[in-house]
Amino acid sequence: MSAPWLKSMENGALGEAHARAFLMERFWVLERSVDVEGADYLIQRRLTGKNFLDREPPRLGVVQVKFIQNEATSITLPKTYVCDARGNAYTEFFLLIFSGREDRQKSFLFSAQDIMRDFTEKSDGAKSTLTVSGAHLLRSTNQAIFSKSTALDRIELALINANFMANRLFLSESSYVELNPDQIDPDLALPVGGWYGSVRRSFYEEKQKLQRTLFEMEEVLDAMNQILRLTDPVDAYGLYKSVISQYVGRDRCMSFSADFFRDSEIVDEAKAHRARVARLRELNLLGSYVHLVQAYRGGVIDNVVALGKREGWIRIEVSYDATTLMRPMITVNEVPDSSRIPPYAIPGHQVYFVKLENVFEISRREIYQPDIAKALQRRLYTLETRFQSDLDVFVFGSLDDAEAR
Repeated sequence: MSAPWLKSMENGALGEAHARAFLMERFWVLERSVDVEGADYLIQRRLTGKNFLDREPPRLGVVQVKFIQNEATSITLPKTYVCDARGNAYTEFFLLIFSGREDRQKSFLFSAQDIMRDFTEKSDGAKSTLTVSGAHLLRSTNQAIFSKSTALDRIELALINANFMANRLFLSESSYVELNPDQIDPDLALPVGGWYGSVRRSFYEEKQKLQRTLFEMEEVLDAMNQILRLTDPVDAYGLYKSVISQYVGRDRCMSFSADFFRDSEIVDEAKAHRARVARLRELNLLGSYVHLVQAYRGGVIDNVVALGKREGWIRIEVSYDATTLMRPMITVNEVPDSSRIPPYAIPGHQVYFVKLENVFEISRREIYQPDIAKALQRRLYTLETRFQSDLDVFVFGSLDDAEAR
């Protein structure tokens, strides 16, 4: 039987080896010789056009790595690793936890926000720590890594948003903000709503509308500033007529298009989305729910692509553990005309019949774009709605239960 100190060293080495291999799938990984501010690894997005001498250098991610042996083990971090003095979580900090060996390996990913929410704070004088028990960690699926790609997406999204927030420092010199659909709270990017990515897409579209208005206002402000610097009234009037006058109404008031955030629909959608995420966390099902939905999406797309058809009927069968939502299996088969066969859905086993013509809605544009996978991505709502609606009934008890809590 090996000594405890030797076991601890072996576990630490295993965790760091797993972490480095995992992170190198997506990022450039920098290793620190000393654990300062919780950084076992510093990571950078693979941006070949950026370097650290740029005026706006790329933000680095900070990754702490832990190995947990069993439920009796706990994880503890200094609070200063995770948030600033005001309690604001560091966007770029992540904790990777590994457990088990060989075929029994498990891994978990926590952002600083996750740690602030799920860990318990303990104070010893001026020093505060955040801790979580091994039992709580290993019995929950909320932060479990089911898909490496999804976990790496979460980290990359955080770094994209970190760069976005840092760029605001320069708004005093330019009000231009480069928009990206990924500039959104990570919880709102999770596929737990009625249609994957709908909040992200809608928010991005509204900001694009607002930015167009801002460009119009900047054009007018620039023309006004130019007029103030001119010495010839003829030139000034010409600039007024060519740029400013189109925004001036009969009442001599200036107006701009304001076709953005016109109603509260996106707010209601975001609130409902957050409520569902919170309820899934309470049930310790967030990770497995997200993995099941993503497995469904990927499985359906891959199988329909393999069939190579855009018309006819298909049978989609989904099976999974009814209690944990884990071990999903998705099969898709071509079937004869099945319009009269009703869908079959119970917890752990859902079967649907879909007419491909209704999914693809074949148009002139798609006739010349033979990529079935891309066409399916645009029509996912048609394929997902019934499956996720039934799944929500099984998980929440009713379609509105999550939002009502």
